[in-house]
Amino acid sequence: MYCDFKKIYEMKHFCYTLFALAVTLQSCRNASVSPVTATSSDSAAVDTTAFVTKNVPFSGDFSCITNMSSCRVEVTEGPCNIVYVGPEELYPSLKASVDCGVLVTSLGTERNYDTHVFHAARESVRLLISCPRLRILAHCGAGRLVCKGSIHADDLQVGTLGDGTLCFDSVYCNSMRFDINSASTTSFDYVESRKNIDIISSHSGTLCANVNVGGQLLVDDIVDSDISLTGSTHTLSINATGGGNISYTGSYEAKDIYASPKASVSVVAKP
Repeated sequence: MYCDFKKIYEMKHFCYTLFALAVTLQSCRNASVSPVTATSSDSAAVDTTAFVTKNVPFSGDFSCITNMSSCRVEVTEGPCNIVYVGPEELYPSLKASVDCGVLVTSLGTERNYDTHVFHAARESVRLLISCPRLRILAHCGAGRLVCKGSIHADDLQVGTLGDGTLCFDSVYCNSMRFDINSASTTSFDYVESRKNIDIISSHSGTLCANVNVGGQLLVDDIVDSDISLTGSTHTLSINATGGGNISYTGSYEAKDIYASPKASVSVVAKP
């Protein structure tokens, strides 16, 4: 499950990180979103030319983000800020709160009014979020979340708990852990980690990443994820106990590979 961040929490920021993530995950699990099928009337009801742009009020800085909305979310590095772009009538349904450094965003009412309003054009309804130093990102929605530009972090933790899409341009960090806990699709154009990258999959998601790892690149897949990696690492460790497809193409100095009979693991060494 997504809350399995025990190893990272045992580091120097144990107490703060644990509490922050507990708030983050509780927010995700408390969300109740029912699937709604888009209709032609939904599409006709959306007039993007009439969209408004509004600053979203919040109290307190944040370095952890939990997104529960199904619209497009764009995260950038910069001063803490939230901007809404969408229908005027939908803005009152937007919720953004900060608790102990954790920003939680949601859009809609108990009747999922937001889904009915913009389901067919949800890529046009946007939340623009910026923070100076991202530490935890949990994507719990069914929409598209994009981290634009370069993200600089110390120990970055990313997890999916929804069926949406997660995209990163570039990440520069000391270490990173990525947890797949849903049928999500994630891509990292480039990740540079001085130490380790841990990829833990407990659900059948899809991941594509180009990495440069100074220490160990670990892939632990207990289900049937589709994971495709390229780049370079000092140590390549793959533990495929499920029935997933895992491929790595790139350089490494040492490797430790285990694949169950149901798993498909491909390692192609390239300088």
